[in-house]
Amino acid sequence: MLVATFVVTFIGSAAVFEVLVYSWEHLFGRILFSLAFVGIAFAFRRQIFGLKYNYYFYILCGLFAVVHLANLHFSEMNPAEIAVGLINTLLIVPSALILGYVRVSYGFLYAVSFHLLHNAVPMVLYFVL
Repeated sequence: MLVATFVVTFIGSAAVFEVLVYSWEHLFGRILFSLAFVGIAFAFRRQIFGLKYNYYFYILCGLFAVVHLANLHFSEMNPAEIAVGLINTLLIVPSALILGYVRVSYGFLYAVSFHLLHNAVPMVLYFVL
């Protein structure tokens, strides 16, 4: 569970450091930030990991949506674009719930495959239109 915490924190650290998720920029700082977060999670592991599974499921679905905020560059956006970006992030929550259900019911490979298909449709439409 601590490895998953590190991965989620590392992906989320892109928003804290205002870089793209897969950027090499601030890599060392992001790793240290994630390790510190894992250390805190380890210190409070009884309180954190004592939660029931359904709480984890909904928290991780929310974090899945929030991680997508790292793709937005708030400093380069006007207030209307920020509002649209936040609304789009809220629209990711139902997708996260569906993908989470697929992950729990059918496995990781199916969830990743469905995520790729979900992302492929708008990308194809973008490049075709």
